[in-house]
Amino acid sequence: MSGRIVIALPYYTDDRAATFRLARYICALEKAYRDDTELCFVARSDAIPIMPHEMMAYIPSFKISWHICEPGPIGHPAGANHMMRDFFVEAIKRANNGEWADVKAILVCEADCVPCAKDWLDQLHHEWDMQADRNTLVIGCYRSENVDRPHINGNALWH
Repeated sequence: MSGRIVIALPYYTDDRAATFRLARYICALEKAYRDDTELCFVARSDAIPIMPHEMMAYIPSFKISWHICEPGPIGHPAGANHMMRDFFVEAIKRANNGEWADVKAILVCEADCVPCAKDWLDQLHHEWDMQADRNTLVIGCYRSENVDRPHINGNALWH
């Protein structure tokens, strides 16, 4: 299955630097430009944005985009849930207007997530493609123990 994966990097001001370091680390793993993957910086409404010149100067391996979320709750879990809802509404708009028509999945990747294999993007693309015939909507970690409510961790591949 062809198509791109968008890596959504959500952040607020306090984890802005960590998110930018993660993006640079992700780029360092790639030897050449990848047209099958895009990085999208997703800022909370009150966050100091990562500016386009910062992105372009240090992140040469991917197409770069960004989204600033609408104001909403702050804190966990309401703030994080609001940001992801806002971002997914934006993703639907981008898919419908053609900008992301070729996007097959979105990987939400918070600043405390770290790729553990040099070929991790190839593995993600392969795993998603293997599940495509099953009409998979999400691949991630399902948590049912030691949580208030069973759920899929937000750091996952979403269709």
